[in-house]
Amino acid sequence: MKNKILFAIGDLRIGGVARVQSVIVNELSRRNHDIDLFSFRETESYYPLFKKVIFPEKSLNNWRFQKLLIQTGINKYILRRTVDMITRPNDKHFENLVKYVRENKYSTIVLVEQWIIYAEKLKQMFPEMKLIGWLHLDLNHYETYHLAKSKNQFLNGLRVCDRLIVLTQEEKNVLENRGFEKVQVLHNPLTLNDTNKVVDLNKKIISWVGRIDILHKGLDYLIEIAKILPDDWEIRVAGSGRDNKRFKKLIEKNRLTNKILWVGPKNGEELTYHYLNSSIFLMTSRFESFGLVLVEAMNYGLPIIAFSQTGSDEILKNEQYGLVAENGNIKEISDKLMQLISDKNQREFWSKKSKERSKDFSLEKIAIEWEHILGTESGNE
Repeated sequence: MKNKILFAIGDLRIGGVARVQSVIVNELSRRNHDIDLFSFRETESYYPLFKKVIFPEKSLNNWRFQKLLIQTGINKYILRRTVDMITRPNDKHFENLVKYVRENKYSTIVLVEQWIIYAEKLKQMFPEMKLIGWLHLDLNHYETYHLAKSKNQFLNGLRVCDRLIVLTQEEKNVLENRGFEKVQVLHNPLTLNDTNKVVDLNKKIISWVGRIDILHKGLDYLIEIAKILPDDWEIRVAGSGRDNKRFKKLIEKNRLTNKILWVGPKNGEELTYHYLNSSIFLMTSRFESFGLVLVEAMNYGLPIIAFSQTGSDEILKNEQYGLVAENGNIKEISDKLMQLISDKNQREFWSKKSKERSKDFSLEKIAIEWEHILGTESGNE
């Protein structure tokens, strides 16, 4: 009899977490694992999913989501209360999850991010069930921002999970220093299929991919970097997000419409073309727990330049596989970018390094690691 595995997930919309969720679940299903999905946020998946998603009663539809955003904004910015800045399941959603688990007799539940707040209650109700907590950000970010109000629930949930999955060795060290056990590093995999295509490095285009979130993704930094570009080079930005209007105004205010070409969100073949139609990949994020777009860009042999933060340091291994600048240091990152722009030999050198490193993140390799975790946790190994 197969072990039944449930992924309790959050958002299905555009974004790195949603993309990785869909790729992992699809691949494990393809490899004949019995997997279901349960989401409290009722939206269509932006990325292809081969499994039907189960939603609870009174799931967070668009109307309820907008209402929650308004309430959160009032509590945080007007009443100055501590809030959870990430949408999270409520007690009614949890009751529905429990009912669904009982009906379907799952042996393992993978609790993605915000669902970890209910791990303690789940363990009390189902002591034999294996709980795996999957973190996509650093612990400090959850405690101080994403789940600030639910911090204690979240920490208690982490303590009862049978396994914690994190994206970097640095985050594993942080959790273990805080007394958490059974922490394992498991990188996100490549999510694009065209692994044999490589850029020609002749196009005078720098690519950028990510959610349009000015603070998190450092788009204010991107504006400053664009100002130093030679006249015949440009940055092409692929993405969408909550700061769309603000980003557009920033580009226009700084008269950079000829330097920053914003092409909107891209997926599948369009995203592949976006990468291949450039010669350098630039990441400006202030923080990233991993940075899936770096791995994707490296897959196509794009030379990488990024600010130092947890994600880029893990992937680039402290400048072994790409150029790294001090976080927020516009002059340093601009100088290094100009080195790549002015010297094709350097671009070729770092292109080879990118391709070499990308092999460590193949979907096949990461899926096998997931199988080991699920097999061990389910007592099947």
